[in-house]
Order: sequence, then C-alpha cells, then structure tokens
Amino acid sequence: MENNAFCTASFETAENIIGSKTTIRETENLVEASTLSLKTEFMIQQPKPKKAIPLSVDDYRKLRKECKAIKAQRVSFADFLFGFSTLLLGGTFSAIISGIKWESIPLSIIFYLVCPIAGVGIAISCIFVKVLRKKDDQSAAERMLNILENIGEGELDE
Repeated sequence: MENNAFCTASFETAENIIGSKTTIRETENLVEASTLSLKTEFMIQQPKPKKAIPLSVDDYRKLRKECKAIKAQRVSFADFLFGFSTLLLGGTFSAIISGIKWESIPLSIIFYLVCPIAGVGIAISCIFVKVLRKKDDQSAAERMLNILENIGEGELDE
C-alpha cells in the first residue's frame, strides 16, 4: 500500500515537471521520487550598514532618565485648569441662554458674577502654566541635546 501511494505522488510530481502527455509507466521510468528536487533563487538586496556611534553608559542613563520623565507626565495641571475654566464660562453662557433673571439672588450672583470672574482668572492662569510647561519641555530637550552634542561629532548631522 505504501509503495502505491509513493508511486502516485511521484507520478503527480513528475507529470508537472515532464508534461501531461506522459503515462504512468513513462514517468516511473524517467524520474524516481528520490531524485526530484526544487531549486528556487531569490534576489536579496542587503541594507546598507548603519554607522555606530559610541555612547557611554552614563550618557545612556541620563537620556533614558530624561525620556522616562517626559513619558511619565500624565494629565497636566494646565489641562485641568483649562477644563475647569470652560466649565465656569459654560455655566455663565448657559445661564444667559436659559434666561436666569437678575432678580433671583443666589443664582444670579453665582452665574453672572462668580463664574465669569473665576473662569477668566483660571483661563489666564492656564495660559501661564502652559507657557511654563513649554519652557520645561524645551529645557529637557536642551539637556538631551547637550548630552548628545559630544557623541560622534559630525556623524549625527549627515
């Protein structure tokens, strides 16, 4: 049984190689299953080798520490202030749209005096916090560039 299955497999393979006009006997006589082989060639283009730059362990640790500090920053305080200021200013606009009268003492004081003043004040503080944050990010980038400045001078610019 195994021999017949082996011959059938060799016949199908040989038929594909030799052609479909041959018979089983001709195929078995011309090609044995153990002599069939397949050769495939591919053109592979090797990538250009990259330049290696010497980096000390201390410099690597400093860069890693700076990058982790930047990555660890979650929601900033400026974003929280921006959200709170828009909440207060939105309360004032919704009071105007809903038609809250000046005669209703507690609501009018809250929505027409406290909310707009606090909302504008917090929005201004948000702007200052964002400016300080940008300066902190710029100083972190400057520190990282100072670390990289001495490494492989001239090789990084290419």
